[in-house]
Amino acid sequence: MTTSFPSLRITRDGLEPQGAFAVAQAAYLRPDPRTVRELADLCRERSIGIVAHYYMDAELQGVLSACDWPHITIADSLKMADAAVEMAQAGMRTVVVLGVDFMSENARAVLDAAGHTDVEVYRVASDPIG
Repeated sequence: MTTSFPSLRITRDGLEPQGAFAVAQAAYLRPDPRTVRELADLCRERSIGIVAHYYMDAELQGVLSACDWPHITIADSLKMADAAVEMAQAGMRTVVVLGVDFMSENARAVLDAAGHTDVEVYRVASDPIG
C-alpha cells in the first residue's frame, strides 16, 4: 500500500488536500465569511493596518488572506516594519502586530524613525503584558 506524503495542492480550480493534516489546513483557507467581513469593516472604520509574521497559525493566516482590506501584510519580521511605514503613509492611524515582542518593538522604532510617531502600535497576545 502506497501512502502519499501529506500535502495541500492549490490549483486554479481549488484545493486538493492529501492526508488528514492537509485536510485540516485546507479548512482554514476557507474562513468564515462573516469573520472576514467583520475584520475588514473594523479595520476600515478605525484606520487599522495589520502586519503578521508568516509563522502565525494557518487559521489566522486564512482569515487575513481572505480579507479584502489592502493594509494587511503577512511577511517576515523585516518586511513587517516596512509594511507598517507604508500603512502609515497611506493614512493608517493604528498598526496591529501579530508576532513576538521584538517585531512590535521594531515596527515602533521604524515608524518613529520615519516620522510616524503618532501612529499607535499594538502587539496582540493572549497573555497580559507587564
